[in-house]
Amino acid sequence: MKSKSYDEVEKKLDQALRYYEINDKFSITDLRRRVLEVKHPFDFVKEVVEKAKFESKVELESLANLLMEFWIYIPRPELGNLSLMEKIKGRIIPSRYFSFQKLPYSSEEVEKINFFQDFLTFLKYVEENQVKLTQKGNITLKNLGEIVKQLVIPIRMEEKVGGRVFRVRSEEELSYVHKIHILADLMRLVRKRKGKLVICKKSKHHFDLFPHNVQFQILWSTYWHHLNWAYFHPYGEENIAEILQDNRDYVKKVFLDLNRKFKNEWINFSYLSKRLEKDLELTWYDAEGVNHPDILYLEIEAVLINEFKLFGLVETRKKKEKKWPHLERLVSFRLTSLGRKILSIM
Repeated sequence: MKSKSYDEVEKKLDQALRYYEINDKFSITDLRRRVLEVKHPFDFVKEVVEKAKFESKVELESLANLLMEFWIYIPRPELGNLSLMEKIKGRIIPSRYFSFQKLPYSSEEVEKINFFQDFLTFLKYVEENQVKLTQKGNITLKNLGEIVKQLVIPIRMEEKVGGRVFRVRSEEELSYVHKIHILADLMRLVRKRKGKLVICKKSKHHFDLFPHNVQFQILWSTYWHHLNWAYFHPYGEENIAEILQDNRDYVKKVFLDLNRKFKNEWINFSYLSKRLEKDLELTWYDAEGVNHPDILYLEIEAVLINEFKLFGLVETRKKKEKKWPHLERLVSFRLTSLGRKILSIM
């Protein structure tokens, strides 16, 4: 039986479809079916709003928020015809994000991940403060300085090298914070308004209703599917990050295959790098046409191992270089318990 909340949302959405003159393209029945077919709510929202014409951003946001409510309130067969909203408090929620299965990891597991904690801290700061933006849309240095002081991961706004002091001049120089900002924007949790970064209140309200493990899964899914990996790794004549992202399903398979082969133990990094090099025909040519596999392997480390480690999916072992003792070389890695669980449901 439908809940009163669902009936209200359905009625409002039906009126909105007529108002925006897209009721000939979508019916409530169509949208119910799409909610159960589409893996990510933002894909569902995008599919509808792209067909509508808006006179203002307010109208666009109004329809988008209504569609998000529809996504959360719609009854689902896998929940015994209850909605996500009715199942949300204190429980793990089955949904199309996770192939109708319960998430195989707990909130306690992800609460240990520094990047996730810093992501939540960032949202809290934006919600409670006036965050000014530059003309390029970056967070101002004053606000950046206040944000980094609150993060778990230590970040310096200036670095002393010899007798010189190098100061951060832009958000883009702090890739850690910049990545959090972009992910929050992709998740529609923050937006730019009149030269400031503000919280999208309704989206944030819905996000806050989820337990931490579901929040983390949405964060990771946004990174995995929607963030442009090449933006943070724009190197190579044929961009390695772009190739790896285009083949991410195969990359996931290789990680899981190696994990099974080595029985959850440490894996020599060369097994991963050389397999990807061969199977995906990866190369790194310099300006003179000479291929440099060693540089290619460093890029694979940066794009996959370092990013996976950020999300708590892998652990690493490194060894100091003999020629350059201040440099460390990645020797081996292994999937964490969380990493095995997340990759198994992607």
